[in-house]
Amino acid sequence: MCSGATTTDVVNNQVAALGASTNLVTVTAGGNDAGFVSLLVNCTLTNCVSSINGTITWVNTQLAGRLDAMDAQIKTRAPNATVIVLGYPDEQQLPPHGDGPEQRLRAAGAAGHGLIIGRGSARAVRLR
Repeated sequence: MCSGATTTDVVNNQVAALGASTNLVTVTAGGNDAGFVSLLVNCTLTNCVSSINGTITWVNTQLAGRLDAMDAQIKTRAPNATVIVLGYPDEQQLPPHGDGPEQRLRAAGAAGHGLIIGRGSARAVRLR
């Protein structure tokens, strides 16, 4: 269990604890790879549309490969485990605040959440 880990941290520091007798793995990963915390901080201090657009592009072009590599390691170490992929809070449930950076920030969060859950679905793991 941790907070602030990237997919690389999961592979390098957590996957080794898994084994053939592991029957359940839960994982939430990808948000720190995409820098969502830094993005949120940046968006409270500046007009962050450029940062948001960069994050959306990174999520759409880079995150899937990192998630796939992490999942491959989990499946190798715990081949009999049920893997449950947990997502992040849904920004779409927040009250609207206009059509500026807030909407792009929601789009960045939705892109990341959708990819993480979507990749889990493509991997035939159980989703929550």
